[in-house]
Amino acid sequence: MARSGGVQTRKNANRSNSNEDSNQFSVLDDHSRSHNDDPRRPYYLSTSDHPGANVVPKILTGSNNYITWRRSMMVALLARNKVQFVNGKLPQPYEEDEDFDMWNRCNSLVISWMLHVVTPNIVDSIMYMETTSAIWDELQE
Repeated sequence: MARSGGVQTRKNANRSNSNEDSNQFSVLDDHSRSHNDDPRRPYYLSTSDHPGANVVPKILTGSNNYITWRRSMMVALLARNKVQFVNGKLPQPYEEDEDFDMWNRCNSLVISWMLHVVTPNIVDSIMYMETTSAIWDELQE
C-alpha cells in the first residue's frame, strides 16, 4: 500500500532537500574527496598502475638507445601524470606531511617501472637510489 499525504519518508525527505544536498546519505561529498582520487593529480594511481607494469616497449641498454628509451618513458610518465617525480618538481615531503606516504608509494612505483625497463647491468647501478629523480639524472649521464 502506498504512503500518502503527510508521511515523511526518506525518499521524500531527499526530494525536499535536493537543493541543499543531493544525497544526504553519501559517505563522501565533493569537498571531502581525496586528491588521490583525482586522475589529474600526481598521486593518483589507476588499477593498471602496478609495480610490474611494462610501461615502455624496449629496455634501456645503454647510450646507444637512451634517446629513444627516454622519449618512450616520458610519454608513459606523462600519460600517468608521474613526470613530476622524475624531473624533481614534486620533491619528497617531510615525514609529518599528509602526502608523505602517498609520495613514497608513487615514487616507489615509478622506481619499480624504471627497474623493469633497463638491463640487469644498469639495474645494479641504480637499485639503491632513493628517488626517481636521482635515478633519472643518473641514467641521463
